[in-house]
Amino acid sequence: MDKYIFDESNGLWYERCGDYYLPCLSLPERKPVGIWGQRYLRFLKEHRSTTYTAMLLNGTLDDHVAEIDRQAEEMLDRLTKQMAQHEGVTEALKARNTEIALRPRSCHAHFFRVPVFSEPRISS
Repeated sequence: MDKYIFDESNGLWYERCGDYYLPCLSLPERKPVGIWGQRYLRFLKEHRSTTYTAMLLNGTLDDHVAEIDRQAEEMLDRLTKQMAQHEGVTEALKARNTEIALRPRSCHAHFFRVPVFSEPRISS
């Protein structure tokens, strides 16, 4: 008996394991995602399990999570630039203070996890 056979009715290859033929199936390669995609994936698993399962079964989960991660990274870049502009961080300041220039981008992420409270308005 052959080790591998091809079934033309469904287009699958089968491998003989003992007395049985099992389909040769493989999962598609997963796309690497950053911290924001991993957090979103965890949110889906914990709080939107139906959506997570549906997207996993129809094969759209990885693309969706990768897109969310890309959008979050773009937003972080945009917010970091806006914060630097608001705080007056310039190239000359970075040249004088290398600690600012060499700080990894992920160090700025804590700014976005801390609630920001505005100054109380005092009416006169």
